[in-house]
Amino acid sequence: MKKIIFICSAIILSMSALTAHAQDFRERNFQRDSSYSHRWTRGDRMPQEYWHHGHEVNWRNHHLRRPPAGYHWVQANDQFALVGINTGTVSAVFDIR
Repeated sequence: MKKIIFICSAIILSMSALTAHAQDFRERNFQRDSSYSHRWTRGDRMPQEYWHHGHEVNWRNHHLRRPPAGYHWVQANDQFALVGINTGTVSAVFDIR
C-alpha cells in the first residue's frame, strides 16, 4: 500500500513540474514584444497570455468594428484579432497598417 501511495505521489509531483514548465514556455514565446511572429487566422485558439493580460485594444481608437457580445479586440504582434472572451477563439484578423 505504501508503495502505491509513493508511486502516485511521484506521478503527481512530476505532472505539476511539467505543467509549470509548459506555462513558462508559453509565457516566453507569446509575449507581445517578443520576436515570436505567429500569423493568426480565423479559428485559431489564442493563448490566455494574449486575451487575459492587457493586450485588449480600444476598437474605436483603431477604427475597428464594434465587437459582438462575448468578444473583444486584442493586439497580437502586428495584427488585431477579434477573440472570444471565454474561449480565446479567433473570429477575425486584420493586419496593422
